[in-house]
Amino acid sequence: MARVKRSIVPTSRAKELSNSDIYVICCGVEGCTCERKDNQCERGFFSLFIQSIYGIDFAARHNIPYHVGFSNLTYCYSENESDNIWNYYFEQPVPFIPTHYTSTINLFHENYPLLIWDRSHLREMNQHVRQLKFHDSVLARISHAKASVIQGKTLGVHVRRTDHSVEIPPVPLTRYFRVIDKHISRYDTLFLATDDANVVQAFRSRYGDKLRVNNVTRSDGALSLHRDRRIQTRRELGTEVLTDCLCLAACDKLILTFSNVSYAALMFNPDVPYVLLEQPRTTWRRYKTLIVYFLNKWGIRKW
Repeated sequence: MARVKRSIVPTSRAKELSNSDIYVICCGVEGCTCERKDNQCERGFFSLFIQSIYGIDFAARHNIPYHVGFSNLTYCYSENESDNIWNYYFEQPVPFIPTHYTSTINLFHENYPLLIWDRSHLREMNQHVRQLKFHDSVLARISHAKASVIQGKTLGVHVRRTDHSVEIPPVPLTRYFRVIDKHISRYDTLFLATDDANVVQAFRSRYGDKLRVNNVTRSDGALSLHRDRRIQTRRELGTEVLTDCLCLAACDKLILTFSNVSYAALMFNPDVPYVLLEQPRTTWRRYKTLIVYFLNKWGIRKW
């Protein structure tokens, strides 16, 4: 089968969209890696979040109301099998799909969460992010965390560990330290977001009282938190990583890595200055995506 280009909407699909009352964003569709995994989705919070924002953008471009429908599978953040995990954190413009509605489910390629590290793209997506309505309890949690960790001029750092090395070559902590040491004297506070307890210990040993972290669940091994079924508070895991991300977005400058959490922080604050730490192989992967993205924008090659 020929690869479907994400920027091309076939005539048959355009007709289907025009006849629909609502566009449903979910995982587990044809082509997704979760499609045949015992009705379970193993993706992380911000992989799903970025897909949702891209889906919201797609719906807006086709002038269709949207509904984020993360209840069709058991997700890593599901407290109960039938829960819609998006509703744990956000209000929806269409809270549920009326039975008389004609709904169209997203295709995998339409809003696959590619990381496009371009300011103009991030600003476009930020227009949708700004329209999200957090539940009051989640917003209060985030506001309290920001007040605790963002004190004075703050340098924010994200270090992704656990299973991330399976997909992305990791950046050594010594490289983080070299970059941080060049900047730290100009900041009052250093905020660290990480999934690894050992990273917190290393940072605290080096930066002492200047370091701030949120009180969140962390791992001390290679198993990712969202796939660790020993953790019972599934909904809480989502709240914690969302809080860490929003605290990153509130910092004055960021030191990031190639990950969904780092990228989402820029979706929330697309103009914050940042340094991206990555290995050469990751840089080439990022540039390839950017090249095709710009060729598509310029009308030279569709993607």
